[in-house]
Amino acid sequence: MFKYNSTNGITLNTSISDCIGLSLYSQDILVMNTNTSVHLFNLTNNVTNCVIGCNNPTLNDTHNAAIDNCGNLIVTGSNVVVQYQIYQQIPDGN
Repeated sequence: MFKYNSTNGITLNTSISDCIGLSLYSQDILVMNTNTSVHLFNLTNNVTNCVIGCNNPTLNDTHNAAIDNCGNLIVTGSNVVVQYQIYQQIPDGN
């Protein structure tokens, strides 16, 4: 992970090894998705929270995930876009 205009990168301390997509929700929250789940990674305190597909994979062939301005999780897959409400509070880095 590289900060804006920086040539020095950091390695994220997370166990999500099969991550296929990343999007930045805020300056502190990184949305990470796999084929079957979506996780929020707090860049301030290095905490990962699973929000969909945690213990029982509910997603299939996910391409990317992002959070919109209303706090909904938008997941794209093969020929489909699905919107989820996040029931778990998004971790605050402040």
